[in-house]
Amino acid sequence: MISFVDLRATRERSSDYLELRAYLQQLVGQPFRFLRFSYGDELTLHVGQPTQYRSSRLAHLSRGSYVIGARASYWFLRTHVPPAIIVGDSRPLSYASKHRKPLTPEQVEKSELLRPGARIAGVDAITLGTGTRSAYGFGLSLSLEDSASLLVLPAPRLGRNRRQQLVADWEVFTPYERYLSVGPGLRWSYLSSRMATKAGA
Repeated sequence: MISFVDLRATRERSSDYLELRAYLQQLVGQPFRFLRFSYGDELTLHVGQPTQYRSSRLAHLSRGSYVIGARASYWFLRTHVPPAIIVGDSRPLSYASKHRKPLTPEQVEKSELLRPGARIAGVDAITLGTGTRSAYGFGLSLSLEDSASLLVLPAPRLGRNRRQQLVADWEVFTPYERYLSVGPGLRWSYLSSRMATKAGA
């Protein structure tokens, strides 16, 4: 079967795994620019062409035409040179270890662990859980051509915190004035990013 996905159309509240994978393919081939931490120490990866923010307050900063945000998820960033894994977890280290060193967001931003210009070689959504009944969310797997990779894994929701359920597990902002909002749970939407900006203002 051959199908067409319009990246300028919107899609509200879906749980279709194959369609989610299709929307993610727009990232393949895009060059990595830089990573940055936003409010709440949320990891964002900027890829694609460099663009300017519309806000005059942010005119001195640039961003990628695509921005991937980890939001309410754990993340694992694997680098090739040096061979290392950077772990983003909201929980503090539960034990002292000489093999695991705490880092600040500023240290990660300045580290240059990912090579600017390296293109995204593959991207996919991962269904987390052991079956349909126990599946609890969609993860994100992204690999760069230089063997670096990013894995975003939403944490299972232990309680029914209503406020927590309103936060997406991860997001992708696109140059088509759309954003892909994934989670919480096995749901996602592809919506107008102009509406998201107005809602956050």
